[in-house]
Amino acid sequence: MPGVDGVTARALAEEAVQRLNRLHSWTPTGHADQTLREPLDQGGFASRAALFAEVENLTTLDRHGTIPPHLLAGLTAIAKRAPLHARAVVPVHADCHWGNWLARGRSVTALLDFEWARIGEPVDDWFFLARFSGPHMETVLNVIARATATSRRVRTLPCPRADGRGQAS
Repeated sequence: MPGVDGVTARALAEEAVQRLNRLHSWTPTGHADQTLREPLDQGGFASRAALFAEVENLTTLDRHGTIPPHLLAGLTAIAKRAPLHARAVVPVHADCHWGNWLARGRSVTALLDFEWARIGEPVDDWFFLARFSGPHMETVLNVIARATATSRRVRTLPCPRADGRGQAS
């Protein structure tokens, strides 16, 4: 979302969330359903075991102590509470970062690049939308939280800056 103001970021996020909700509520049939159910290495959350393996791999690769120990501990804590397996419940885009959205002014006109689309967990789409919102991450997270009925307590937790240096501004 580079180069947009906060009001525009909120408007675009609201439209993007509406479009993703329509995608998530679609029930594909025939060839579309068959294609979306094909297994692929989608790079998203697959299982608790896979998440533990990734954390262990990261720990092994961190020979020089670049990754703060509290970050590795936090990732391990997340893995301990992760579901055993990812749900595959609705159609998801699975790559809906802002580079795959077309917008004109304050209106979303299209979502592009359905190469990774599949039946999956909606949080994969919410993650991409929020993670790649740059300085508007907190705004986009609030839009997503409101649309997905996430509790107010979770919505108001401090959000890390996109550059990794503490709180969002």
